[in-house]
Amino acid sequence: MRLGAIPELPNAIAKSLEEHGIKTDAIFLSMAPLDILRKLPLGSISLGEINRCKEIVARVSAAPGQSASSLLKSVPQKPSSMNVELPLSLEPVQSYFSPHTDKVVELSGDRNSRKSEFILNIVLRYLTTNACSIVHWVDTTGDFSTTKASNILKQFGLDKENNCLERIQVSLALEVEQLYDILDGLATSLEVRCPNGISATGYLVVDNVTALYGPLLSVASSQGHALMVDLMRRLRIIAQIHLITVIVCLSAHYIYETVTTSLVHRKPALGPSFTFLTDATLWMSDPRLVTKSPGATYHNEKSDYINYLLEVTKSSFGVR
Repeated sequence: MRLGAIPELPNAIAKSLEEHGIKTDAIFLSMAPLDILRKLPLGSISLGEINRCKEIVARVSAAPGQSASSLLKSVPQKPSSMNVELPLSLEPVQSYFSPHTDKVVELSGDRNSRKSEFILNIVLRYLTTNACSIVHWVDTTGDFSTTKASNILKQFGLDKENNCLERIQVSLALEVEQLYDILDGLATSLEVRCPNGISATGYLVVDNVTALYGPLLSVASSQGHALMVDLMRRLRIIAQIHLITVIVCLSAHYIYETVTTSLVHRKPALGPSFTFLTDATLWMSDPRLVTKSPGATYHNEKSDYINYLLEVTKSSFGVR
């Protein structure tokens, strides 16, 4: 900033300084008062006036200061009163699926590992325990079922559904452009607050991103990868600004041995770089497709349920 552009600085002093090569605030502030005094004509200015001018220039050219305590108060704090009660078997991974974490969590896995149903259970539990809460669910395949959601609520043993199905807002996005339009349209809804002042939205679920971005990825072009990175950047901004948990579901990519056509390896379908775009990566699998560990039991012969495997493969934040 030129000294002549500072209205608080006397014009005569600013003009004299510029005539002697001291034209900007950076030069003026970097020079010692005695050096400035020697440059100017004898008797034109005193050492005290130079010090006062330095205070003026420093105040005008510097950004307004803020205390650390005021900055801390302006940062959204994770609420302790709004949470989701998960079964005891899921306590080790509760921090990854808690609402209002400002994190982006990736859930990948086999096609028949029931990832969507697992996440639906979590968000419905959240809706039943917090009467003002909202969940946004983006369906990219058209597979979301209100009947399944209603059946899950009945299994919770509630006397009434507590309008939970009305508070899970489902949007259909079959194209990338539709997904962007949905995210743009969420701006108003995400501003809705509960009586305690926090965002009513605890989760944003995208199920799943493979259907949208898988066909766009190509070794011949980086456009699909750039679109994928841009989406994850936007999801992270949404999570951090509105203090919500974003969960993205991915399908698995299967690698087979060419000779025997036997399954060799499974990995997330959008490539190895996707894992760097999220805060945590969890893998859900059907134990009937993997090698059993010694002594492990995945199926209860006396019941009709199967214990699915949920593994944390990467995490940038700790487990509570």
